[in-house]
Amino acid sequence: MRTTLDLPDPLLRSLKIQAAQSGKSLKALLHELIVRAMAMPAPPVAEATLPVLSRLSHAALESLPTPSNADLVDTQLQDDLDKLRRSGFLK
Repeated sequence: MRTTLDLPDPLLRSLKIQAAQSGKSLKALLHELIVRAMAMPAPPVAEATLPVLSRLSHAALESLPTPSNADLVDTQLQDDLDKLRRSGFLK
């Protein structure tokens, strides 16, 4: 199968030099490098860690407590809001 690669000139120049020094064609060198790269184990994917929220819902975010309804906010919801603020999701 044929394909086209757009390589920066300095990289292509370096590959051509490496191919010539190893006595291989550019095609053979690229094939070898790709096969070696594909055989390498993939790096682990870092999982994003989000705060564990006990009761905070989308609706609760839209109606954050104001002085008029502050009596509706219980300790658990306040803890959730504090977690979001510490995580940078809320200011």
